[in-house]
Amino acid sequence: MSRAMANSVRILLSAAATLMAVPAAVSSLPNSETTPFNNEKYEESADWKLTLQAKEFKEYLKFNRSPLSPVLCVKVNSQVRNELDGNWKEKRPYETFWYHNGAPFGLRRYEKLNLKEDSHGIIKIESSPDAQQQTRALVNAALRLLPDIYHLQAIPVVLMVPHELCYTIESDLSSSRFYKAKVTTGDASALILHVVSTQPGYDRYFYYSIRSGEILE
Repeated sequence: MSRAMANSVRILLSAAATLMAVPAAVSSLPNSETTPFNNEKYEESADWKLTLQAKEFKEYLKFNRSPLSPVLCVKVNSQVRNELDGNWKEKRPYETFWYHNGAPFGLRRYEKLNLKEDSHGIIKIESSPDAQQQTRALVNAALRLLPDIYHLQAIPVVLMVPHELCYTIESDLSSSRFYKAKVTTGDASALILHVVSTQPGYDRYFYYSIRSGEILE
C-alpha cells in the first residue's frame, strides 16, 4: 500500500467526521460503563451488516527474503435485509484486503456496496483463531470501510467484535487515533465509533482525533 494511498484514507476518515457527527443538540452520549447491554438489538434492527473474516496463508508468497510472507486475507461480505419480509438476503463478497504484519498491501473489490441512504447497519468482526492474532489488520480493514459507508450516506451503528478481542482491539484503535470517551461533550466535529462485544461485557465509545491522547469527559 503506497504512502499516497494511506494519506488518502486518512483524509477520507477526517472528511467523514462531518457525516458521523454527534448532533449539537445532544449534550452527551450514554455512559458506556452503565448502559444496559443488549447486542441482539443491533443485529435485529440493522438494515445491513458487513462481516469481516480473517484467514492467514503462511505459505503464500513465501520465498527467500520475501517481504510479504506470511499473508493475512481479510474478506468482507455484505448482507442486506429484504424490505418485503425483513429476512436477510444472502451474503455477497464486497472486498478482500491483504495484509502483512498488520500493514495493508492489496485490495480487491468485487462489486459496489448496496446500502441505501439513511439506512442503519453494523460492522462485525467474526471470531477465529487467525482473528485473535491479527487484530491490527482487522481494525484497519474495519476503519477503511467507514468512508465507503459514509459516501453512500448510510449510518454504521456499531462495530461488533468478539469478546475475547475487545481490549486488544481497544489498543489498536488508539494506534489509529480513536480514543476512548467516557461521556462525550456533544462536539459536532467528533467522529464517534461505538464498539460492542458479541457477548455481554464490553460497550464503549471512541472518537477520532488528530491530536493524540485526549479523552472527552
